[in-house]
Amino acid sequence: HQIKKFSYGFNPLKTPYQATPPTQPLDQLWKSLYYNVSYLRLPESIASRLPNKTLPYPKQSDPGYYAANLVVFHQLHCLNSIRIALDKEYYLAQSLVDDWKFHPKRGPYGTEHISHCVNVLREAIMCAADTSVVTFQWNEGIKSAQPRSDVLHVCRDFEGIWDWAWENRGVVPFDPRVRPVDEDENDTTQRSDQ
Repeated sequence: HQIKKFSYGFNPLKTPYQATPPTQPLDQLWKSLYYNVSYLRLPESIASRLPNKTLPYPKQSDPGYYAANLVVFHQLHCLNSIRIALDKEYYLAQSLVDDWKFHPKRGPYGTEHISHCVNVLREAIMCAADTSVVTFQWNEGIKSAQPRSDVLHVCRDFEGIWDWAWENRGVVPFDPRVRPVDEDENDTTQRSDQ
């Protein structure tokens, strides 16, 4: 764990993840948080201890490994999807995103997917339930109390988690639309006693 002070993103404390309007370097920065580590390949020794069974990589491409993903990377994907959806006009005007992607039902930036993402993040925030204490200070300039932005938080080591995921990423891309032809429905190497 690490002790961190958050930057709340207001001037002059903007982070590199903020830009209005968005830019292609900003998009790449966001994708670098999760994209290359979205699918992991876990050895059987780890996969067999998971509480939920997971699919193997096809034996012809990556024998002895199982597919997985860390939830933090799905959460970051969701947050990035919300960020893109908030700037729909920019992405359409720049032809960076096809308009079908904003389709309400089927598009990754449509209302149905964004609603899913908002709920994923709500559940994550409530699950983590950061109990760091925000204190207040008097601001003479605006004649009002305001919350301090220098709150300390106890955080997991995201860089360490990302590095572990990089070392365990799928070498052969995992295609979730393809059912492994060698999957044994009676495979007992995975925990199934739940």
